[in-house]
Amino acid sequence: MEALTTLESSTSTKLPDKDTPCPGKETSGKSSSKAPVPLKLQKLGSGSRRPANLIRDSVSVQDIDERDARLAYAVYKLGKLPENWNPVEGLKPMDFVGALEDFISSNYTHAWSVREKNDPIVIVFGLEVSGFVVAGDVIWHPNATKRQKLEAGARFFKDRKNILVIGVTFDTKKYYERLMDYGFLRRVGTNYQDGERMAQFETRAR
Repeated sequence: MEALTTLESSTSTKLPDKDTPCPGKETSGKSSSKAPVPLKLQKLGSGSRRPANLIRDSVSVQDIDERDARLAYAVYKLGKLPENWNPVEGLKPMDFVGALEDFISSNYTHAWSVREKNDPIVIVFGLEVSGFVVAGDVIWHPNATKRQKLEAGARFFKDRKNILVIGVTFDTKKYYERLMDYGFLRRVGTNYQDGERMAQFETRAR
């Protein structure tokens, strides 16, 4: 996983402990040294493919870079980062990215960017445990359409070579059930995390 050096500050602000530092849950990198590009959220283009045709060549899974840092910061400014991240308010872009890097390295072993062409649709974080990858928090582009979310999920889960275990809250499980209907996931049970009921999915064996 590459770090996000382009926006990194030499004195990054640390975020409060969760057990480790963190910046902005559903069920979840370095580049050149240029100054951060001003943040502009543009509406992503919506697709017109039939629902059965979810795999598009224009959608790919890549390592995270400065584009994802800008997306994460935009979502942070909107107050829509995963709720369990407990971010410090008022971070400047470079401080935020430094804190984000610390959070990823302390909590996850994987971070992916699912993109339509070069535009990030979603950032997915995962933790490798005993040969499995457990999907953690995700950060969606605020303007991603339902169609784009399905296409991003289809591409992401189709491209995973190892089994990915996902625990999602019951109020968000419909999205994963749609992907299950298309054959990208299977439901493997229900568990409880901090007293909350979670639906558990995993990728189908290849």
